[in-house]
Amino acid sequence: SGTSSVKAAAENLVRWEKAQSGNSKNDPLISNSLLNNAGFSSSDWTVIGARQLGLSEDYASYLSTLTAYIAKTYPDSASFSKASATELARIAITVCACGGNPDSLTGDNGKKISFYSDALAGSSAESLSSQGINALIFTLIAMDAAGTKPSDSSSVTYDEVIKALLSLQLPDGGFTYEGEPADPAI
Repeated sequence: SGTSSVKAAAENLVRWEKAQSGNSKNDPLISNSLLNNAGFSSSDWTVIGARQLGLSEDYASYLSTLTAYIAKTYPDSASFSKASATELARIAITVCACGGNPDSLTGDNGKKISFYSDALAGSSAESLSSQGINALIFTLIAMDAAGTKPSDSSSVTYDEVIKALLSLQLPDGGFTYEGEPADPAI
């Protein structure tokens, strides 16, 4: 059946990822190689996928390492301008996958971090749109993953992002990175 083939494919991907990390099939997926790259795309997506698969892993360790990465990489509001909206949203989604709240983190020094609201502060649906359709899509996924909307310090609202995304809908009902026709990858 389709479900068993998807499960088999997922199990093969987990085995492959473990082998790439130098781990045996009985070792945990979240190990030093993923922890050492917390906050980077490939590690974050692996952790998100593991959570979606329902794997029993040490998400708390990844969250702790990711929080330290956030505190170091984004020490102040100016540092967010160097990152893309998709990068910031991916990190927020990863925090959620690890059981955390991207707007309620505590750094090593005890400093409170409102990561996602701070990241979106000063943003608008138009500024997100200028980064492409994926910026809008990832922002919505991050907002949904957190189960909350960014705090009042953010100038972009959920409804504004939805409206901006819908404004990019093509006449055939689909979406695309640019031009036409609709792209099934979107």
